Amino acid sequence: EFLLDRHDNFYLLEINSRLQVEHPVTEAITGLDLVALQIKIAEGQPLEDILPSLPDVASLPHAIEARVCAEVPHAHFAPSTGKLHHVTFPTSCRVDTGVRSGDTVSPFYDSLLAKVIAVAPSRAEAQRALLHNLGEVVTAGLPTNRSYLRKLLASKEFTEVSHTLRTAEELAAIPPALHDE
Repeated sequence: EFLLDRHDNFYLLEINSRLQVEHPVTEAITGLDLVALQIKIAEGQPLEDILPSLPDVASLPHAIEARVCAEVPHAHFAPSTGKLHHVTFPTSCRVDTGVRSGDTVSPFYDSLLAKVIAVAPSRAEAQRALLHNLGEVVTAGLPTNRSYLRKLLASKEFTEVSHTLRTAEELAAIPPALHDE
């Protein structure tokens, strides 16, 4: 994983051979089930037998993932803990989640509630789809970063692909309106 600064300098963050949390995006654009492939590889099956021919990169769709977390962005993304009284997620896109209404979000684990993934032929269409799908996320009982994610997705900087960590920090500093959460 790398970061790129405004002077086009690359910085290595980490090398990690495990399945990354962003694997749903790779699966969405390639049509490959990465977990199933890893299991087959671990079983000793040859790659040529299990890996289908890969599509041309230029023909792949676009996918964007948003991580909906129980946290307070304007308080330095402090995690929220307690009972999640109600939660619903969109049904028109891929949602990876392990929580449901009535669950308790513990301080001992990641505050991730769900990964919401939108896929579309273009980046702009994927952006609009994800913005719509995040609008269908409903939670009660704990503050989440849902409104923050929607602000970031709707920002001029994200749309123009000029967003930076500073964009994310500036949007996080703005408390959501009471009706947002």
